[in-house]
Amino acid sequence: LYIGNAPLLDAKGAPEGEVYAAVRPEGFAVDENGSLECAFSNLEVMGRDVSIVASHKDALSPIVRAILPSNVKNFPASNTVRFSLKRDKLLVFDKVTEERICF
Repeated sequence: LYIGNAPLLDAKGAPEGEVYAAVRPEGFAVDENGSLECAFSNLEVMGRDVSIVASHKDALSPIVRAILPSNVKNFPASNTVRFSLKRDKLLVFDKVTEERICF
């Protein structure tokens, strides 16, 4: 899977073509070498979890929300945050038919 020309995630077995990708909030992992770079907005503490609120210019929703366990300590120190994605929390849909693609 790519965002523009940037590789996002290895999706071996997925058919060629444009897709929509949906990521569950717990599907993001803060990773300084992650393939998804977002504009960092703020942190929100929600009980035992911490939520990173960010945005990406190519996202359909203006807000990207990543929910992390409270023991995660590598929070962004700049205006950007990089994520890697957890494959089991990623849903992919055909852009034309909107049918889910399993890979």
